[in-house]
Amino acid sequence: MATILREINVDVAQLNRFQAIVAKQYDKQSRYLKVQLQNLGENISADLNATVTINAKRSDGQAQSYAGVVNPDGTVTVPLTYWMLAIDGPVVCDISIIIGSEVMLTTTSFELQVQVAAVSNIDIQTDEDYPILLELIGEVQECKQDVQEITAEYEQSADNIKDLYEASMAASVAELQAVIADAQQVIGPFYIVDTDNSKNYSAAIQIANGKPRLVYAEVIST
Repeated sequence: MATILREINVDVAQLNRFQAIVAKQYDKQSRYLKVQLQNLGENISADLNATVTINAKRSDGQAQSYAGVVNPDGTVTVPLTYWMLAIDGPVVCDISIIIGSEVMLTTTSFELQVQVAAVSNIDIQTDEDYPILLELIGEVQECKQDVQEITAEYEQSADNIKDLYEASMAASVAELQAVIADAQQVIGPFYIVDTDNSKNYSAAIQIANGKPRLVYAEVIST
């Protein structure tokens, strides 16, 4: 998600007269301020070991403090939290730099203007089932992807089985044709002479259904 980083200069010794910072109501973990600390308009650097807080007071009179970080260049980055943006209207802020328990330096105040949201999403944010719903949606999407992958594998397997079946059938047909051809072979003709009855026969051995049989016919002398 996009992160909005607003860079501002905040003084510790004089009024901060820049235009109010505008943020949208209910934004969450998306808006931050990068602050250059100044003393009477001159830049100063925060100690890298210091603790940083942004202190905010909403229009309903409630106040909270939130931790920030010190950047390597001596500036500080602080969040505009969901609590700060929960109520539309002005939020008075300042920033404290704390070193141990002995030193604390706080800027003069500046103003954050929270613009009312067009549609409230409080019900969504406070619904205990909302995170579960998001998790279930994610699981359904994963299952859908798994089904698509399994279907693709099945279709590929089906095509392979079809190819193997067709190849096997072709081989079987070829073998059967060879058997039929062998079954139609004929050995002969040759002649048989019956001396007892003074007859001659034309004979042959024919292979039928894989078994030999004698086929003969009397030859009539002319």
